[in-house]
Amino acid sequence: MPRPRPGRLLPVGIIVILAALFACSAQARTIDVGEVFSPAMNRPMAYSVYTPPGWGPDESLPLVVLLHGGGSDHLSFDQYGVGTYLDAEFAAGRLPRAVIVNPDGGFGFWENWHDGSRLYRDWVMDDLLPVVQAEYNTAACPANCHVMGMSMGAHGALRFIYYEGDSFSTVTVISGLILSREEVKPTLRRSLIGLVIPFEKIWGDIDDPNTAPADLDPYVGWVENDELRSKSLFLSWGTEDKKGMQKTGAAFAQTLNESGLDYTLMLYEGKHRWVDWKVVIAEALRVQLSLDDYGFQAGP
Repeated sequence: MPRPRPGRLLPVGIIVILAALFACSAQARTIDVGEVFSPAMNRPMAYSVYTPPGWGPDESLPLVVLLHGGGSDHLSFDQYGVGTYLDAEFAAGRLPRAVIVNPDGGFGFWENWHDGSRLYRDWVMDDLLPVVQAEYNTAACPANCHVMGMSMGAHGALRFIYYEGDSFSTVTVISGLILSREEVKPTLRRSLIGLVIPFEKIWGDIDDPNTAPADLDPYVGWVENDELRSKSLFLSWGTEDKKGMQKTGAAFAQTLNESGLDYTLMLYEGKHRWVDWKVVIAEALRVQLSLDDYGFQAGP
């Protein structure tokens, strides 16, 4: 019996290789990676930008600023498959189209540090957004601009909407540790955390009674600030999330309920990780960018 010639297997091998290369290139397509010199940080800062399938420079879309958590960076969005997941959702017509920018925020809590050494909020607002808005022809702020964040970025999103409310119409807070002023009083646990996180450099003396409560307390700020009350708030944490995120998220929701404030609440099935957050990001896009269709949903 004649032996099969190896050449007959070659086309199948080529197909497999080409398929693998195509899959890799398709996954890599979801973001553009860039760097811009930031006067606020006095050094080059990195970022990535996601555009939905079929996007072109003639299309003017809403802009979403997505603030990563501690230990992540501007590449985490794509490394954990968020871009690929959104590609499928956009292609299927299940999401309103948007441009998503992912700034690199290190481990700086997205704050303008009290000691002036790092200005993360200014880096995003003053140095990065004008570049992205021009290069990607995004729609005008504040009506078409949105801020989202998870974990450390959730803290950042609340601070951005507090200080930069004129630039955003909505805020999305995912798996955030939402602490009241009462909860940041001196404790042994806070002292231990302070060995890693330089509290005074970032926030100054948070125990100083002369500090405006609303500046450090989202509970007070959201209830008493009329501008914040007018923003669309999307609040979310996981059923298996870190205990602090579940506890403080529920406490914040209770405060909103007691004050009669409208917001959207999503309890997702999952943990404190990107693989679960991508589903929440998609739902937040549906709600926050399609308010005419969804309206505000009061929390429980």
